[in-house]
Amino acid sequence: IVDAESYDPSRPVVKAVAFRTRDFARLKQDYSPSLRYMSILREGAQELGLRSGYQNWLASHPVQQTSTFVNRVAAYNLVFMSVFSFRLKIRFLGRIQSFILRSVFVPSNDGSIL
Repeated sequence: IVDAESYDPSRPVVKAVAFRTRDFARLKQDYSPSLRYMSILREGAQELGLRSGYQNWLASHPVQQTSTFVNRVAAYNLVFMSVFSFRLKIRFLGRIQSFILRSVFVPSNDGSIL
């Protein structure tokens, strides 16, 4: 529980829930959000008429860039895992895949993934 202050100083401080990740699941550093997620935040800020300074900050915030190749690999992987893991009841493939992804995936903020 944290104290959350409103942009409007006349409004009272309220209690809010802040979520934390357990130590074993934490990333070594913070990574940029996806373009889709930032687009949703930017649209919402505009629709709600939030301060222009905050909207500018959202507009200039870096986003995670992935290449077409990486997007295709992800899509093919989803189909492959769906067929083998769910249809054929080969559940251990998901565990192996998760282990490999955690071992080799290095998110990038600069858009130079493959």
